[in-house]
Amino acid sequence: TATRRASCPSRRWADLYPMPAFLALNVALALAALALGGHWVEWHFRELDDVASRTSAFELGAQVHAASAVAALAAALGRWRLNAPIVTGLFGTFVFSGALYAFATLGWKATMPGTVIGSVLLIASWLWIAAKLWRDRQKAG
Repeated sequence: TATRRASCPSRRWADLYPMPAFLALNVALALAALALGGHWVEWHFRELDDVASRTSAFELGAQVHAASAVAALAAALGRWRLNAPIVTGLFGTFVFSGALYAFATLGWKATMPGTVIGSVLLIASWLWIAAKLWRDRQKAG
């Protein structure tokens, strides 16, 4: 209806809702992991022989988590019609960073293959976004 259209800035924005709020929360979680997580892992596992590798793994997971979260939020706020690639990237972030978080906090080495799966999903999502943006550019021009 005309009232509904007037209340939404664009059809694409309506398609993304409530994704931007979820993505902003994801950025906050990533920043918390970046700011505090490595210190917690280092303090909590200070007596273990592999504390350095656990701390390093956690910090890498938090860095990838933060970069992916900010990029996905920017894509959503840019109102691009990229729901599927963004969700693919979020899932890749969850798998990649989750595997590193599980290793760092629980010592689960069996989760490490998740880093490969997650990185493939992350790379695929950004290639997908690039292809969509290129195709949209071609249609506009």
